Amino acid sequence: SSSAAVVTAAADVPGFPNGQELDGLTAAGEALISRMRGMPTQPTSNNYQRYGAAVIRMTADDAVVQDGMDDFGLVQRAGDETRLPGGSLTAAGGWCAPSETLYDLLSLESTDGLLQLPEFQVTRGGIRYTPGPDFSTIYTDCLFHQTEAQAIAGTAKTCCEVTCPSFTDVRLDAVGVCIKAPILTNAAYPELVRRYVEAALVGIQHKVNAEVIADITAAGGTALTPADQGTLAFTMDYLEWQATSMRYAYRLSPNRTIEVVAPLWLKPLFRAELARRTGVEAWAVSDAQLVEYFSVRNLAVQFVYGKADLTTYPALEPVPTSVDVSMYPSGTWAKGVMDVINLDAVYDATNLETNVYTAVFAEWGVLAVQRSASTINVTLPIDVKGLTAAATQDVALGVAAV
Repeated sequence: SSSAAVVTAAADVPGFPNGQELDGLTAAGEALISRMRGMPTQPTSNNYQRYGAAVIRMTADDAVVQDGMDDFGLVQRAGDETRLPGGSLTAAGGWCAPSETLYDLLSLESTDGLLQLPEFQVTRGGIRYTPGPDFSTIYTDCLFHQTEAQAIAGTAKTCCEVTCPSFTDVRLDAVGVCIKAPILTNAAYPELVRRYVEAALVGIQHKVNAEVIADITAAGGTALTPADQGTLAFTMDYLEWQATSMRYAYRLSPNRTIEVVAPLWLKPLFRAELARRTGVEAWAVSDAQLVEYFSVRNLAVQFVYGKADLTTYPALEPVPTSVDVSMYPSGTWAKGVMDVINLDAVYDATNLETNVYTAVFAEWGVLAVQRSASTINVTLPIDVKGLTAAATQDVALGVAAV
């Protein structure tokens, strides 16, 4: 048994009564063109319109879910050869008909691996802000200590003067997506147009993500390189040392979280490094263990797309010898966004002449702002070996030291 598509005209299509059955996609295209001719004809017009032209419905046979029939029963029903002409697979000498074409398209992309930041709405194209005075400057310039002798001698006390802070003007950048589609292609193969749209909407989020990460990386300036050029696990200890230095500079709580932004591809290398270390089950290093390695040091790591992305697939080239990661106190960075334009199916006279319409045009404003403190970049040498330090015996104290 088979099913067929029924194409009917939508309401108010010039020259086509409402609900009229159309003779295939050719007639549907004619109905669409007729509808388009009623659209504004001035290319400079700021107005846009979207109306229906035709509706495609599939007529179903008796192989549908019915009351009391489970999914297995439906499959059995669909495969019952007695439903075929002649009541048998061999009654007509074979299937005869050509194979069915599957028009659905597979989606693989996702929005995983995006940097998570506090987000706020921007309404006037940008923001002006000041991080205010730096605590380390106040601590150095505004505080003093004197002995009694210095006080008797009239030694001048250290004073600082309150100065007006400078404001930074951060403007929105425009990030968007524009997809044009032939009118008849959209009518005959809507799955293809939808696939473009779905992929673009995922891609735009990664595009915004990459732009924000680029701003954070730029603010970090020249990367610091640890003197220890050992394995990845050894050099990762340098991150905790830098975090400790950052807490000292701003007198942060010892428990204050320091954010670490690292490329997603560093995760499997870090997993391999830990798995090769003595006493670790090589096949059981979980994501939770990787996060714990950082969290016990009050570091919050985000393995993300958009930072030092891999550009070769398959990955035939050697593993990178080093990588830069960014560090900042939690809450330092925020993302500002503004929906500028969000249109769907825009028709105008210029595109109508070439049977093309704008299927999707969307534009966002985005900015990243460093609200306080500072950001640093750290270069981590990569040497995945899993080496562990040898234990040495301290004879005087009688304890083992690593």
